[in-house]
Parts: sequence; structure tokens; C-alpha cells
Amino acid sequence: VTTNGSGANNETIQNAIHVANPDDTISIEAGSYSENLAIGKDINLVGIGSVTLAPTSGGNLVTIDGAGFGGDDQSVSIANIDFNGSTGLAGVGIRVNNTASFNNLTVTDSSFTGFGSNAIAVFGNVTTGLSVLDVDVTNSTFVDNGIAGGGGSGDLQFFEYNGSATLANLDLSNTGAGADAHLGIQFRGVGLQNGTGVLPMGAISLTDVDISGLYVRQMIGLQRYT
Repeated sequence: VTTNGSGANNETIQNAIHVANPDDTISIEAGSYSENLAIGKDINLVGIGSVTLAPTSGGNLVTIDGAGFGGDDQSVSIANIDFNGSTGLAGVGIRVNNTASFNNLTVTDSSFTGFGSNAIAVFGNVTTGLSVLDVDVTNSTFVDNGIAGGGGSGDLQFFEYNGSATLANLDLSNTGAGADAHLGIQFRGVGLQNGTGVLPMGAISLTDVDISGLYVRQMIGLQRYT
């Protein structure tokens, strides 16, 4: 993919996603791209050089949804992209909807800043706690996300999620920008406060995760698991 309008073919990332086969790798040349992306297949997005992705409209910058992702392992991989929420224009950087069904989301060597609600938000099925089964976020930075404020706002939100996750080599910080983020990282499983429907969490690993700055409620929260 070449920067918007400068290439003969597939000059938008979304068009490349549309025409790609499951398991394909989309290489994104250095530059700034203004797009809101939808992903519903096994795909690899790789930035070559300095790649910045910002929204053209509100909502999610990247939305992952659907079933039947295809490919050899039903996974979505995103590497070496700087995600810019344009001071809250985009609510979420990467969002996995609770209706999605696939095996793995990997995000690595990337940065996230300026999102209204969350940099990354993973929503599990309201009964099983599963959408994507496993999430790996590594070697990435998060600065001043959750600037719209409110419950659940912040950097990494796993809501009604009972899958597995590996978080490693991450730097999260907040200067109190906007209406103040509430959390750095939150894992919350399915079920009610009285214990009805609560399930075990998956395998969660946090290694070399540094969180600093101003968060209203918590740096790391683990809620509603048996």
C-alpha cells in the first residue's frame, strides 16, 4: 500500500484488505494514512518505515468483527503502526466487537495516542466471555488515551472478556489530558456482581509493563472472575 492517492493500485489500506486473501500480508509504505478500517479476515498489516494511521471520522479507527476469518490460524496481526486518535475524534484505536469469533489478535511495535475512550478495547461475548480467544500486545507505547473520560476510559480495556492475553514490554502514561482517563489496564469478566454467570479468566501474563501518570481509578484492574 502506498500513501493515499500516490500509487497505481491499492493506495488505501482498506482496499488492500478487501482484495487480500486470508493469510495475506499487507505491507504499508511509510507515510500518513487517514482511514477508518474494518477487518473480518485472517490478515497481517505491517508498516514499513514510519507509518501513521489517523481517522477520517469518529468511531473506531480499526474495527475487527465477524466469523470465518479463514487462513491457517484465524488471526489478525498488526505491526509497526503509529495510531493517532486525532485528539478524541476516534473513540477507540483497535476494537474487537463482542460478535467477533477468531483465534488471535497480535499488536506489536506500535504506538497509540489521543483516543477518546481506549487505545485497544476487546469485548467478549456476553455469555462466554470470548470473541478473540487470545490477545498479544507487545513492544508498544500508549500516551494520553481515554481523553473523553468516563468509566472504562483509558489505554487497554478487556471487557466481559474471559480469554487469554499476553502484555509485554509496554509503556503506558497519561498527563491528565482531556477529561482524564480512568484506567491504564482493565480486565473484567462476564457475569453479575452477585456472582451469577461469573467464569474463570484465561491465562493472563504481564511482563515489563510500566504505567505512570494520572489515572482516575486504577493503573491495573482485575474484576469479576472466579
